[in-house]
Amino acid sequence: MRASASLTLTTITAGSSTATSKHLQYDRFISSLGPNYFQTSSMRSRFLLVLFGVLATGLLLLTMFWPLETAPAVNQSAEVSTNKLVAPNVPPAGPDNRQLQKGGPQVLDQRARQLSNTETPVNPAVADGRITLSTLSNVIKAGEDRYLEKAIRPIEFYGRVIDEKAEPIEGADVQFSRTYTAPPVSKKSDSNGQFFLTGTTGRYLSVEVSKPGYYATRSNKMSFDYSPELAFSYHRPDPNNPVVFELRKKGQGAELITSQYGMSPELKVQVPRDDTPVMVDLLDRKVGQNGHLQIRQSKPDFSKNEEVKEWSFRMTIPDGGFVEHNDEFPFEAPESGYQSTVSFLFKTGETNWTTILKKQYYIAFGQPRRFGWLSLDTEIITGGARLQYSINPAGSRNLEPK
Repeated sequence: MRASASLTLTTITAGSSTATSKHLQYDRFISSLGPNYFQTSSMRSRFLLVLFGVLATGLLLLTMFWPLETAPAVNQSAEVSTNKLVAPNVPPAGPDNRQLQKGGPQVLDQRARQLSNTETPVNPAVADGRITLSTLSNVIKAGEDRYLEKAIRPIEFYGRVIDEKAEPIEGADVQFSRTYTAPPVSKKSDSNGQFFLTGTTGRYLSVEVSKPGYYATRSNKMSFDYSPELAFSYHRPDPNNPVVFELRKKGQGAELITSQYGMSPELKVQVPRDDTPVMVDLLDRKVGQNGHLQIRQSKPDFSKNEEVKEWSFRMTIPDGGFVEHNDEFPFEAPESGYQSTVSFLFKTGETNWTTILKKQYYIAFGQPRRFGWLSLDTEIITGGARLQYSINPAGSRNLEPK
């Protein structure tokens, strides 16, 4: 009895010594990783969590590429080498053993045939019963081949170039681009402004038109998709209904005063948030007590954590006014129809609520009359507004730059 107890005590002591030795080895390993990072128990826990995450990710990646079905075998171990995975309990394929088996590389071969949607099986390269990297490469290639079969289509395109008066433009430069690697194809429009492209293949086609002496417009460059199986809306070429591209002919430009200030194209105006008005001199690009444009605003003071319920913005030209526009080329100001004040009030819960205000106007002011255009950009969080404008100081309504 005493001998038995002694033996038990010796065993416990030996086990404790072994555990202590392993604990010391663990501490030395942790210490080798860095003198400062693992000095607290919380840091050690963080390290163990990261290590567990890496192991779990590896296990997830392994299961993603493993067969969906498993062989009815007891041994589920798998040998892992640097370039291949060994399927469990799959006998090597020999001259007399070519039948499909459950699990292992043959199931992957079946999955490859499903992905490629073809009757020709992908060669899994499993002559020795192993799943190699070439197996995965074949699966990927099968998917690529299937995609290319759907994506690569014959390309035909028919277009026409017109100016702002809907007149055809002859001799416009047309550039076709299919991919980033294929060289672009260049053509010119004929006397009717028409052009076309045939005899090529691809999925996407980008078309851009230009000509010296003309402005590029919003519709001078377009892209088209030719795959009906992969695109929700694809291009259907029709020689009787060509795609229309528009350019605007440059006119006689004028000397203009703009908001350009140094490298910035806009004038930044600081305005108090408490509805105190400021004046902007548009010709001299100054903010002060005198000017042509008055701005006032009421905005919450976010530095005091004020609750946002509403905000307002107001602009006035006492001896002139504003006409709102959405012209791509604001080159000619209207002669009349100006209103002296534009005002905005935004309240939470109402349909017009917004935190950003952007507007474009033609403006008129002063005696003798001067005309221009002005673009406004302000937000609820900013202490002022950004103004971009051009003014013809000669009194002409022509606002096209030289």
